[in-house]
Amino acid sequence: MRIETITVFENPTVELISPINGDVIETGNPITMTINAQKTDGYISKIEIYDNAMKIATIAIDTATSFPC
Repeated sequence: MRIETITVFENPTVELISPINGDVIETGNPITMTINAQKTDGYISKIEIYDNAMKIATIAIDTATSFPC
């Protein structure tokens, strides 16, 4: 008898809480972002933030539920 296990992972859900659509952000000023990311069948090890196609930040995450960005 042969038994195979297939693991299917669901994509995480990610929500940008702030800044909100329409906020004006002046060039050169720091941006404070609030992001809610959840995964029901595993864990999230990092969040990458892009401005169009250019990666501008990578946040490594341990098992904490919140972290500075």
